[in-house]
Amino acid sequence: MPQAIIVDDDPLNLRVLSAMLRMLGYDVFSVATGSEAVQLVQGFRPDIIMMDLLMPRSTLDGADAARAIRNFSHMQQVPIIAVSAADTQTIQTLIQDGLFDAYLQKPITTEKLNKLLTGIENFGAAS
Repeated sequence: MPQAIIVDDDPLNLRVLSAMLRMLGYDVFSVATGSEAVQLVQGFRPDIIMMDLLMPRSTLDGADAARAIRNFSHMQQVPIIAVSAADTQTIQTLIQDGLFDAYLQKPITTEKLNKLLTGIENFGAAS
């Protein structure tokens, strides 16, 4: 079963995205801060990370957490997906900088999530 980490400081967003990913066959680990995500990946390598960009209640926002995660050699090929309501230009810049592999615009639907995950699998980025 593929494993996913969800990072979001909003408990409702964590519950909703967790439920969607479980319906799509993922084993889900959820954390509320960027710091917790960095700590979690030290112990294992998930198949995908879904990272909220703006987390005002966290000491690390999504971009800072993604940057720290990319510093681990075992995490450099793991897809990190930006999940945000931020404007697409901001997210595209972060993707071009290599922090994120793709983005999922909020509000999230199961259809949009499934399409994104299928695209990532088709490119061989996730197992």
